[in-house]
Amino acid sequence: MTIPPLDRPSPLYPSAPVGEEHATSTRPGTVKAAAVLALVWGGLTIISTLVSMVGGSILSSTGSAWAMNDQSGLRAFVADSTGLLIVMGSALIVAAALVIWGSTIALKGKNAKVLVIASGIQVIIQIVWMIDTGSIAFGIVGVIVPILIIALILSSASRSWFQARGKATF
Repeated sequence: MTIPPLDRPSPLYPSAPVGEEHATSTRPGTVKAAAVLALVWGGLTIISTLVSMVGGSILSSTGSAWAMNDQSGLRAFVADSTGLLIVMGSALIVAAALVIWGSTIALKGKNAKVLVIASGIQVIIQIVWMIDTGSIAFGIVGVIVPILIIALILSSASRSWFQARGKATF
């Protein structure tokens, strides 16, 4: 048996149809951008949430040293927000971990749904946080970035890449 030249397809190993090989092998820039943004955003979310939780616990523990007749209302605000800080902080850390996990899965081309769902959870948590605290300025970034991740991973190029690989997407 003779070995065919490399420039022609072999009868034993035919080449892939035009476009099919390209669709499954080349990861679109939108998937790369969404995954990298999600990795960075997930890491920043975990770090900033841990700092906020530590800062909140320090403020809460020093609250007992404040005078009982605090006229500013700061002590009452800190005492009321400590429980929310713990619950929301824990939820944000879990959601950020899911975003990081979803980004690695999406980058490998296995599944797009995990990243979309985790980013959606982050958006919901941030909206609840903004409503409860009234802090729109800092919370708006926490809504915009996950929405951008969702938009990138649900773009037509990303969806067709996952579908060409036979993987899950919305």
